[in-house]
Amino acid sequence: EAQQALYASYEKYVDPAHNRFEISSIKFDPHTQRSTGNWSIKFKSEEFSSKTFGLAGGGKILTAGDRTFFAVGDYGFYADKTHPEMHAAQNPKTSFGKIFEIHSDGSIEMLSLGHRNTQGLVFTTENQLINVEQGPQGGDEINIIEKGNNYGWPIETFGTDYGKYTWQYQNNNQSKKLQSPLYSFVPSVAADSIVQLSDFNSRWDGDFLVGSLKAQTLFRLKIKENRVLLIEPIWIGHRIREIVTFPGRIVLMTDDGLLM
Repeated sequence: EAQQALYASYEKYVDPAHNRFEISSIKFDPHTQRSTGNWSIKFKSEEFSSKTFGLAGGGKILTAGDRTFFAVGDYGFYADKTHPEMHAAQNPKTSFGKIFEIHSDGSIEMLSLGHRNTQGLVFTTENQLINVEQGPQGGDEINIIEKGNNYGWPIETFGTDYGKYTWQYQNNNQSKKLQSPLYSFVPSVAADSIVQLSDFNSRWDGDFLVGSLKAQTLFRLKIKENRVLLIEPIWIGHRIREIVTFPGRIVLMTDDGLLM
């Protein structure tokens, strides 16, 4: 039988002043759950200051059939605060603030740019890739990811600077074509995971669940023809880190170590 592979994203310690974002994989036997090889690095970002460790790092990986997608956060990099088009997330030559696909031959393709902190990815029954990403103070987004699109960060956001009611770049003139989000949460809920339901309940099958940290709420979304028709908040009372679904079951992993 074909072997399976486990993927992991992490921040690599380079030296006391520098880290980098990496993805590695290892093959394993699905029956014994034992590795059948060694870890192999699949992706390396550019090095960055260790002062930004853990800041807007993204790191979400999704496997959907024979396709593998991953996201790298922007790590709070602002190359030039007066020119947002110079931000790392807007620079196609950097890894940061992007969504990528790993092809079966090992090659890596950039799908989109202009992201802040993608925390969730789902490949839908309509063959669409959708992400959820955290904004600054507000402006968490749900985006339909299409190859070549620029999703605007940090030129445009519905969030604001921390402690303020304005966004530092909102009056900047720019000529780039930017893609608006499918939906934006204001105020921020700290959206961090997304799944599409199937084999759960006839009223919910096909709908999406979005988890949140700050809001401690599970959101059920009904999306039709690229429109969000409804959002139902379901209070959980714990910071939801991940959602996994099985036939007839939804399992939540929380920041306080619970499986619910």
